[in-house]
Amino acid sequence: MSSKNARTVSLPTNQSAGFSLIELLIATVLGLILTLSMISVFSGNQRSSQLNSAIANMQENARFAVDMISRDVRMAGFQGCAPIAGGSVNVLARNAPISDTSQGLRSSAIWASRVDSTTAWEPMPPFGASFQVPATFPAVPGTHTLAVQFGDESTLLLDQPVGGTASASASGDILVAGDADAVSNLQVGDLAIISDCLEGDLFEVTSLSTTGAVTSIGHAAGTDTNSQGNLGTIYGASPDLLQQSMVMRFNSRIYYVGDTGRVDRDGNAITALYQQNMPFDGSVEPFEIMQGVEQLVISFAVADSDGTRRYVPAGTATVDPTQVTSVRLGILMASDERIAEEDDDTVYVLAGTQVPPASASTAGPRHAGDKRMRLAFNTTIKIRNFRE
Repeated sequence: MSSKNARTVSLPTNQSAGFSLIELLIATVLGLILTLSMISVFSGNQRSSQLNSAIANMQENARFAVDMISRDVRMAGFQGCAPIAGGSVNVLARNAPISDTSQGLRSSAIWASRVDSTTAWEPMPPFGASFQVPATFPAVPGTHTLAVQFGDESTLLLDQPVGGTASASASGDILVAGDADAVSNLQVGDLAIISDCLEGDLFEVTSLSTTGAVTSIGHAAGTDTNSQGNLGTIYGASPDLLQQSMVMRFNSRIYYVGDTGRVDRDGNAITALYQQNMPFDGSVEPFEIMQGVEQLVISFAVADSDGTRRYVPAGTATVDPTQVTSVRLGILMASDERIAEEDDDTVYVLAGTQVPPASASTAGPRHAGDKRMRLAFNTTIKIRNFRE
């Protein structure tokens, strides 16, 4: 065979080309854009979740605080069915936190002070010479305090007549009938009120004993208990008055914003709402209700002699407590973490009072002005037992 007729057969080759540098750069940039977008979305969702969680927590805590304080304010001056507008119960207890025993609850049922320093409130509550401002968890300067005194809503009914300076039962024990919860609310050493719709006495419980459904409450005289063992009137002298006569525990407490002694991750002090119960001589520590309360602002609605009403802030020394008709309560909540993008320069309004950031040169209540989230809550509370 001739070589001229021979054909050369070439086999196909499988060639694969790689990515060029430009293609790799484009792919890398696109990948980075997608990654950054996902990070941005995740960060936004996380921030939104933090904000929503902080707002929900502040709202829940504020509702609890407002409800607790409002419940006590509505009870201020409660002394049974005897209206406090007609006069206070007679004060027999030597350690009652009442400076003016002639006025009794009328002059001390509701009170507010301005915290000038950790050791000075203005004006001081009318609770007697033994009163001491809380030292373990001191009040935050620039905030307000609110003090309330009242008979407990958990009452015990008389089982038989008692009292009267000339009666055989003048200094006898008070016999009451009531459920176990109401009885357990009263302990030896507590202050209590006995009243009908006409008169009442505030005394210290010196003994307690229960037989069946009847509890015997002692009110003996003593150097550190009661000025006298006799009750001022006969309670339950008639069947109608027996049904109206009642005994209740006496409550006296103060709400304020205090320094917890703890600090956040940035080293700043953590504040909280506290409740201080009697005795107010420093022997009982206040207890923390909740943290996150930065400001408490109080103002009173006062009825003047001509019938007009005006609001005055806490710390006004000329306020006559017997003329107070309602309380305006303002609470400023702050988040635990600094989740805002910028410092807070908002001027909040609490109980009719402007509360600017700490950087403001104005005097009065202020807030820290940092990057924490804040919410203001206001309410007006009628003192239903005090006036009309």
